[in-house]
Amino acid sequence: MPPTIWVSQSLPRAETTASQFRLIGVEPVIAPALKIETLPDERELPPSGTVLIFTSRHGVSAFSGKHDAREFEVVCVGDATASLAREKGFYKVSSAQGDAKDVIAWIKKTVPDSTYIMHCTGPHAGRSIIESLRQLGYKADWKDYYISKPHSNLPLKAGGFDYITVYSPMAARVISAHLGSSPIAGTTILSISETTDTALGRIGTERRLVAKAPNQDAMEEALRLDLQIRKGLS
Repeated sequence: MPPTIWVSQSLPRAETTASQFRLIGVEPVIAPALKIETLPDERELPPSGTVLIFTSRHGVSAFSGKHDAREFEVVCVGDATASLAREKGFYKVSSAQGDAKDVIAWIKKTVPDSTYIMHCTGPHAGRSIIESLRQLGYKADWKDYYISKPHSNLPLKAGGFDYITVYSPMAARVISAHLGSSPIAGTTILSISETTDTALGRIGTERRLVAKAPNQDAMEEALRLDLQIRKGLS
């Protein structure tokens, strides 16, 4: 029987992720830690010339659902978010290929500080990107387009999984609160970033892995390597 892996990523992305994990040789179980909802109220279109920041695919989808305009320059946290932005019709799209620090560095290097910058995000997210850009002299602000809520339908026992994947600090906090600190034998947690791993706190798993880069390719590579190690030890 193949190892099992809890895919805690939000829908619909989790379905693609599960298919990719299955190709590696594990059996995925989709159980999102977070439920994503677009905020219902209207949003005023940002001024012409604004540079938009998207740090998740949810931000891209929510913005695209509220506005038809696609002429804005867009900087995305990673390649998956950038790919969705292009699919939604944005044609001036760049990827920072990293995390929040990489977004800030990309803007500092590329965007004049006279440019107005808008982070399209949710109220759950930190404001560190905008605060850092303001300190650098940028006219920057955020606008909430969606909200992430803890999902109520989580697996009752983590011990039934060989792996648990975690894709954001908020998801990490939800999973940590759900599982508690009691020892969980035989389960490895795989986090997409150090920040996400830190947010897990003192969760009771024996092993914790962190992807070398904050993207799905690195998550899959970490899983492949660990499966090889486990096979060698068996």
